[in-house]
Amino acid sequence: MEMPVPTPGEGQVRIRVEACGINPVDVGTPRWVHQVDTVHSQGCVIPGLDVAGTIDALGKGVKGHKEGDRVVCHGYRFRSWGGFAEYSLQPANGLVALPKNVAMIDAAATPCAGWTAWRALVDRLRIEKGQSIVVAGGAGGVGSFALQICRLFELDPIVATCSAANEEHVRAMGATHVLDYRDPDLAAKVRELTSGAGVRKGLDGGAGNSDIQVADSLGFEGEMVLLSRLARSSSYQEPFSRALGIFQISLGDAHGAGPKAMSDLVAAGTKFTELLRDRVVTVPLNRVVDLEGVPAVLEELRERKVWGKAVATLV
Repeated sequence: MEMPVPTPGEGQVRIRVEACGINPVDVGTPRWVHQVDTVHSQGCVIPGLDVAGTIDALGKGVKGHKEGDRVVCHGYRFRSWGGFAEYSLQPANGLVALPKNVAMIDAAATPCAGWTAWRALVDRLRIEKGQSIVVAGGAGGVGSFALQICRLFELDPIVATCSAANEEHVRAMGATHVLDYRDPDLAAKVRELTSGAGVRKGLDGGAGNSDIQVADSLGFEGEMVLLSRLARSSSYQEPFSRALGIFQISLGDAHGAGPKAMSDLVAAGTKFTELLRDRVVTVPLNRVVDLEGVPAVLEELRERKVWGKAVATLV
């Protein structure tokens, strides 16, 4: 579909898109089209949250950025000009500067997955050296980055769940122990690995009943972060008497939560981009497609058949 080139409004920049990450959240776009701030005259919304490219034009009042700057950002699902197009409109206060040695494709693979992993582990769970953790969905985008962060912070043990087919990948990302996510005794086996104590931290990036598996793997006063669902405390094993701490992460909703939330989002993005710059973390790139290949990847994401990250390229 041909669309007019958008004009940035006040506080916005127009980005000439070079790459855009493809994420599970993009699958849900049809469910919230009616909530988007402005729908195009053609009656459509352009999805694509993880945008990497070059600033092409500045809206009124934008400071600290200029045309030609290389940037990456995590957009908002309730705005209409996403990254699956040649141009995207994004708020200037959500941009992260992109170092020259970081490829656009790598940058586009990180916001929804990498920045979320950082916010969950560092900002919410406050992980520390020597702590134990279980990461459900270790082969996915968030899980792959989370395992690398856990290795960087020297957690031990780092237990990951995945299918048998993805065990090698998960170990390469940093897992010290790998369990099949379909194992009905998964929580008991996690406790065996921790001498019966259970893990200190948990990250639920899986599906099905993975939140229950993570919660039941926690020790006393253990803490976990949920990424894609509300807590189901009544399904967890004695959450009150075990004094569990349960957090949730909704990265993109920082856009509607005020300046502090946006500042925290950008801070996480900046830190994670520095890790890319310094080659401390690597992008678990599954595939790169053109725009015509995006629908097929979204269908696979709907069925949770994609490990690592997929990115669309526009150059």
